[in-house]
Formats: sequence, structure tokens, C-alpha cells
Amino acid sequence: MFLRTTVTGHTLECIDAAHGFDHYILSTAEVDMQSLLGMRLKRKMLLALANKTLYPDDPVKCKEILAKYQKYVIPAEEAEWVGLMLYEAERKQNDIEEAERVKNIRPLKEIYAEELVQRLQNAALEPKSVLDRLGRLNPFQSKDKEK
Repeated sequence: MFLRTTVTGHTLECIDAAHGFDHYILSTAEVDMQSLLGMRLKRKMLLALANKTLYPDDPVKCKEILAKYQKYVIPAEEAEWVGLMLYEAERKQNDIEEAERVKNIRPLKEIYAEELVQRLQNAALEPKSVLDRLGRLNPFQSKDKEK
């Protein structure tokens, strides 16, 4: 891949000291990067290492690259947060919390059905008394039978 960008002389010295651009991006702490492009590249590289999506058609090359950069591998859950701007991280956290909240919501229909079953089990009513109660609620029943 070819990428043209403008960098300072200090950055070039740091890249040389790290023995290459990849090592520089992966080894530089997030607070020291001071480049949105560098942070985005670091995030993509860390995610590719964590998810092992490097060279999907060439498993030999993938293993070689993973071995070369093994010391930089972090869990994918952690790599997803690297390089995010504050508003992006806040939005991501809000989305996670909203998904968790929606997942924990139970429909009232289920809650009421469980309560009804529990009441019926606890009441231990005889079938005849239940039928008597239901019979009194029948609007089509003649008045003579009620008395």
C-alpha cells in the first residue's frame, strides 16, 4: 500500500529509531501520537492483528506477519477503542449501554403471564370453585340459574 503524507523531521527520526513505520505506529503511545491519521492507522492495524484478518488468502504470510508483530497484539475489544476521538468514544459507549438496556427489557405480557401462573399455583383453588366464579361472570347465563 502506498500512502503519501507530510511529517516532521522529528517523526522521521522516531520512525527510524523504531525500525520502521509499522513499529513506530504500533509502539507509540496514544497520548504521544498527536496525529489523527496515525491514530486511525494504529486502530486499523491493531484490529487486523487482533482479528487475524491479515492476508486472508495467504495463511503462511498471515502467520509470518502475526509472528513479527506479536508483541503488539491486544484483545479486539480493547483495540476498538484505540484512536477514537472523545465524541466517537462517547457515542460508542452510549450505543453499548443502549443495546444492554434494550436487551434487558421484558415485555409486560410475559411478566403478567408469570404472575398469573404464580397466583393460580399459590391459590390451589378447586376446579369447581373456579368454574363457579367463571359462571357468575357469564353475561349470557339466565338470571334463574344464578339464584
